[in-house]
Amino acid sequence: MQPSERPIQQLTRYNESVESLCTNATPVAPQTKLKDLSELFIRDTSLQAIAIVHHTRPQGLISRHYLMELFSTPYGRALHENHQVEEVMDRNVMRFEASDPLSNVSQQLTADSDNRVAQQFIIMRQGHFLGIGHTKDLLQRITEHRIKTARHANPLTGLPGNVPIQEELKRLQLHHRSFYLAYFDLCDFKPYNDVYGFCRGDEVIRELGNQLHRLQSKDTFIGHIGGDDFVVISTGAQILEQCQHILTQFEQGKAAFYNEQHWQTQKIRAQDRNGVPCDQPLLSLCVGVLPPQLTAAGNEHSLSQLSAKAKKKAKHSSPKLCLLESSLKPLQHRLE
Repeated sequence: MQPSERPIQQLTRYNESVESLCTNATPVAPQTKLKDLSELFIRDTSLQAIAIVHHTRPQGLISRHYLMELFSTPYGRALHENHQVEEVMDRNVMRFEASDPLSNVSQQLTADSDNRVAQQFIIMRQGHFLGIGHTKDLLQRITEHRIKTARHANPLTGLPGNVPIQEELKRLQLHHRSFYLAYFDLCDFKPYNDVYGFCRGDEVIRELGNQLHRLQSKDTFIGHIGGDDFVVISTGAQILEQCQHILTQFEQGKAAFYNEQHWQTQKIRAQDRNGVPCDQPLLSLCVGVLPPQLTAAGNEHSLSQLSAKAKKKAKHSSPKLCLLESSLKPLQHRLE
């Protein structure tokens, strides 16, 4: 069968995995002769590399450039065409699991110890051959992501905004991935803004964004909805511990946001929502968390309603963290 290289279709992610670059290239056995490989390359001019696989396990790779160079030497074809590909294949080709993020793949490729950037690499699923990836496609995709990230990032924190947040929710639901959805909100932020001004208020939001950004991983997505509202989407079971850590960290550092008098009295004088001057509490952070049982089938509107309910409960609890009860009736509508 002649190898072909057609991109495998799948829903992409802002921090998508290397599987999105996988070309559906048919591999060959280690005993395949080089003259047969040469015919495959001649027949398909778009084919740049062929994987060598034994019982679904990748053994190595041979590139068009290497084989043509081998045959171009004096008597090269006559000397090598009947040799088996396992004798000359690149056994040190880089291999990646399909779930590896593109950013990790890029770092490993450019950090290769022999000071060369491989043009192709092997993509596997649990150690079994899946396809071939091309470095040029990786670089193009990363460039596209940087442009897209800049376009949809919140200008204050640089974190992904509403468009990538909704894309991530859709991606997880369409792939039937269980995930937690945590909404962070600054309580009593308006009085702080009124007293200290928007510039100081922006500093508070940036600092919270920096703290949340440190949670970013292949299992955790951080987004900035706008204003003082942030979202954390996580497939990891440690989300509650992470939320508690952020709450503690914020409390320990918030003295830097106030002058000495306000910090000592633990209150500020500002107008309430009716325009009446009164004592207002200092800033605090609350987080409402939706468990996988509630996020599995929620659409944008219903998830927003549930998160508002969770945040409201969190504001009146101590610590200001609420995991909404998963005994509520499951939502029926998926994201559209």
